[in-house]
Amino acid sequence: MNKNKKNGPVLNITTMTMPLSLAVCLIGTTVHASEGGGSLYPLGIENFSAAGIPPPGWYGSLYYYSYSADKLRDDAGNKVPNNIKLNVDVIAPRLLLIADKQVLGGTLLAQVVPSFVDTRVAFDAAPGVRLRDSKLAQGDLLVGVGVGYRYSDKSFGAMGLDVFAPTGSYHVDDLSNTSRNYWGVASTYTFDYVDRAGFNFSTKVSYGFNFKNTDTNYRSGQELIIDYSTGWGLNNGWTLGLGGHIYQQTTNDEQHGQSLSDSKGRAFAIGPSLKYDSGKGWFVTAKYSPEFDVRNRSEGAVFVVRIGSPL
Repeated sequence: MNKNKKNGPVLNITTMTMPLSLAVCLIGTTVHASEGGGSLYPLGIENFSAAGIPPPGWYGSLYYYSYSADKLRDDAGNKVPNNIKLNVDVIAPRLLLIADKQVLGGTLLAQVVPSFVDTRVAFDAAPGVRLRDSKLAQGDLLVGVGVGYRYSDKSFGAMGLDVFAPTGSYHVDDLSNTSRNYWGVASTYTFDYVDRAGFNFSTKVSYGFNFKNTDTNYRSGQELIIDYSTGWGLNNGWTLGLGGHIYQQTTNDEQHGQSLSDSKGRAFAIGPSLKYDSGKGWFVTAKYSPEFDVRNRSEGAVFVVRIGSPL
């Protein structure tokens, strides 16, 4: 992996922005999967209640997102022997407007999501050479618009467009950054089926386009990302189940305008997921999702907590 590659995340129309930054210098090893093996979107950020459409007004959410990894996988799924340790913690407040306005047969939505990121990375760059770096700083910004639909009393959906702005801290020579240092755009669709005393299902599908990092002349490939949760409502406010994410890079990365073969990343994650709905407007969700079947990126686990409430 090129020493100048960095990696980081952020979110969607029913989410927020969170960058994860990492630069890994591997001697004699080629690992791509988007620049530095990361993504603008924080994989697995969404859980139950991804697409609920409340009445018009202002709503707030606070996300705590944590990603930790101690493995790096190559294109064949083999572990790269560099003894990597990566930790990223993100706090991201999300401000959501449900407008009292109909567009395309649905309700107009808008959101803005800043982020604050703590990254720590350590790895063996060569025998006897261990590199470390950390950074605590502002992350990238997400701004999104969309249209929400209420299909029935139990099912909801939303279509959206998110723009990721490189507002975080970045320096090309730093191993750890809180910005991806490039713009991105993603189209999104979210869906919820909610039953207080029965089956529940939530998903968010995002397809992202990345622009070039002008400091490295690197452009990460296009990405398909699916967050999902499914479970059972216990009729007392609690919903218990499983959740995770699916990540598939659909096009190769490019550097200096040249396509990099075998650079597509992928990952699958699944683990326990839960939600508590107070019945008074506020709710809490939590999910822990270890990753499996990883290619061309770090393999770790996601832990995310979200608190949502009307303002």
